[in-house]
Amino acid sequence: MMEAAMALKAVGSLVKGVAGYQTGRYNAKVAQNQAIEDRALGNAEEQRIRAEARRTMGLQVAAQAESGFQVGTGSALTALEESLVNREIDILTSRRNAIGRERGLKSQAMLAKRGANMALFEGVMGAAGAVADYKADYGRQQRAGNG
Repeated sequence: MMEAAMALKAVGSLVKGVAGYQTGRYNAKVAQNQAIEDRALGNAEEQRIRAEARRTMGLQVAAQAESGFQVGTGSALTALEESLVNREIDILTSRRNAIGRERGLKSQAMLAKRGANMALFEGVMGAAGAVADYKADYGRQQRAGNG
């Protein structure tokens, strides 16, 4: 009867360890895929900002010409330069945010992998502990019965 209990305990530890390992690896892969997607979304956001800035600047130039300003000189030029600076600030902010999210998700993936490895290690150690406990109990019983 003790052998069956020891075997169940050992197998249970191994199954739990393998399940934790598989779950951790899956979670790591999900986080890695999210990091890739976030980076792609960040790139798309940069392109959207550029396109919107080009459209806005085109409208500015048209409005300046329509208002009688000499396009590309004086305050009209200053307004366009300011729009360019604002566009670049928006792009850099968007890029920084996307990179930050990507790094966070990559860290999450790394931690999930470490957790997976630890779960497997704990499962193996639990199984080894169950076998060792059984052997120790068996040895005590043998000594007690022979003594």
